[in-house]
Amino acid sequence: VRTQTISGTSSSELVVQNAGSNDNGTFVCQAQNSAGASRAEVNVLVMEKLHFVNFSRSGIVSAAGERVVLNCQVAGYPTPTLSWYFTQPGRASVKRSETGPTYTIETMQQANEGNYTCVAESMMPCCPQKTAQPSISTSFIVTIESPKDLSGDCKTDTGAGCFDDGSSAAPLKVTTSLTIGALMAFLFFF
Repeated sequence: VRTQTISGTSSSELVVQNAGSNDNGTFVCQAQNSAGASRAEVNVLVMEKLHFVNFSRSGIVSAAGERVVLNCQVAGYPTPTLSWYFTQPGRASVKRSETGPTYTIETMQQANEGNYTCVAESMMPCCPQKTAQPSISTSFIVTIESPKDLSGDCKTDTGAGCFDDGSSAAPLKVTTSLTIGALMAFLFFF
């Protein structure tokens, strides 16, 4: 509760410096003189711009079967609500039932690969159908890590020709077959 008393003037104003959400509420102006009294009330709602507090990195690569947790923490006033959307290439976006700051994929599988979007909206307390401010969103691309198996291309006595051309971001798994004789000749040569 704040009070400010001003005497001997016909007008006054109340200025709230560095207003924040803790200044929200009803402000009352009362005037009184020998002719009578008057009172006016003003409801004040100080909005805080929506902003990300903490969120996961955008490109997430997970091994099949692992648990994946996406984090999207947003602050602002009025308190934002979060919605999650999932999109796969060539398909329409699907709203997910999760509404909190985290989205969990319990067991990563190929069907879970795609783009996950966290959307934060802040609604006016008086009128839930009206958005208080523009929504903000961030997206996460989630893919499965799959080793690139070049074993079919690398079965030579020396393993020559086994290389990754750099076109894949996946880790490289190389299987070679060397016989003891070839290994001895290889070591002796060098």
